[in-house]
Amino acid sequence: DVLNDLATYSRTTKLWVEIFIKPVLLLMKFTRSTHEGDFALTIQTAECMVPYFFAAGHHNYSRYGLFFVRSMAWLPEEVLDAFMKGESSMHHMDGVWNGVPTDQFLESTWIRKGKGPSGVIGNTQNQQVMATWVHSLSARLVLTSSLQKMGGKEEPVQMTHKEESKSRIKEDAEDRQSLKKTLQKCIDPMDPATHQDGGLFNIQNGQLAHPDVNADRALLFGQLKMGNFEASWPAGFY
Repeated sequence: DVLNDLATYSRTTKLWVEIFIKPVLLLMKFTRSTHEGDFALTIQTAECMVPYFFAAGHHNYSRYGLFFVRSMAWLPEEVLDAFMKGESSMHHMDGVWNGVPTDQFLESTWIRKGKGPSGVIGNTQNQQVMATWVHSLSARLVLTSSLQKMGGKEEPVQMTHKEESKSRIKEDAEDRQSLKKTLQKCIDPMDPATHQDGGLFNIQNGQLAHPDVNADRALLFGQLKMGNFEASWPAGFY
């Protein structure tokens, strides 16, 4: 509410709130939701992200992102129950705050191992080899995992995240200080009282934008495009 209130007094503040601060907060929420397996937060955050895809002209993210959000309402009850219990995220090892989306998990497990040494690369034109690879991959990976467990090579339980390490905390603090020093040399975009006529300007040199520039309305345009696109779907589509 504080940010939205400030944004009403200046186009520059509105630009920073809607096109910088809010997207960063959405990214943080989305990361949290996938790491914690919070399915409800994942969908709620993803829906808030879709208008930005439309505003930026990222057509594939726009179309399939919107379809993804809407299709989650069609899930069978048993699947939805499992997702709400945290099974929408996958884990490489036991622990907390280390869940990853299924596509990332597959890229770093089945796909990586399947395409590694003695994998499918180099054999994609051989139909028999491809068929054998497809049908045997899951069994081979399960067998490999079982052998690793028998050999005592199980991954340890991870109760902390790498972002919590002392070195990472120190680096993040240094980055924040560096960003703070840079912004202190600029006009404060979050102080509408100092903005000339509440206009849209460059915070580094104070130059006012041309009247035709409408970057501060990008989110609104994205929301309108999303609404029009969804309205074009066939009747009874969902």
